[in-house]
Amino acid sequence: MAYKVKFYRLASEVFQGNDSFEFSYNSLRFTLLYGINPHNEEKHCLIFIKFNTQQELLLDIDGMFRVETSLPTRFKEIREFFEVPYSRNGNGFNLFNLYKDIDANIRVASKRKQNRSQVTHSYHFPNPDAIYYHGLIRHDVNGDGHNVSVGNRDKTRHLLPDLYEMIKTKNVSVRYTDERNDAFSETKTRFLQDINKQTNLQLKCNSNLRK
Repeated sequence: MAYKVKFYRLASEVFQGNDSFEFSYNSLRFTLLYGINPHNEEKHCLIFIKFNTQQELLLDIDGMFRVETSLPTRFKEIREFFEVPYSRNGNGFNLFNLYKDIDANIRVASKRKQNRSQVTHSYHFPNPDAIYYHGLIRHDVNGDGHNVSVGNRDKTRHLLPDLYEMIKTKNVSVRYTDERNDAFSETKTRFLQDINKQTNLQLKCNSNLRK
């Protein structure tokens, strides 16, 4: 039987728009990111990064902000990541208490200036080298039957917050490229032009069909 523990404080902060945190455990400092699962961009995971190292740990988290506490195949990996010494007689370390301690002690990380490449790689966003705006796909207009992915939506929220505010309630995907191109300037005017252009094309198409 699988046992899960819910991250209540994390859930509250995520609902307020925060997804980057810091906490201390076992006299060590960690960063905690609520990010995209690199193996399934439709799902989220917790990304732990140990301060002053390149070590990271990924744990799946479900839509109710719950994490598995019964992970026998990963128990040693998690214990060693948090540098809890092994004890033959048992030292009281368990994942349930670990997660509860983390959730109780997280604090929103202060905003640090990161370049786009650092952001996309830290959060394991899809196509992390494609960081420049390259147009829109309006699924709600072209009727292609697709939906914007969680990964694409989160990537836009971090890289292009102005555009995100314009499309966050719409079924719109953002195209990205790894090449900076002045023809695709990242401005509110450009975003509005692209949104309106696709809408007008669809209206014209619908008008022609009715003739």
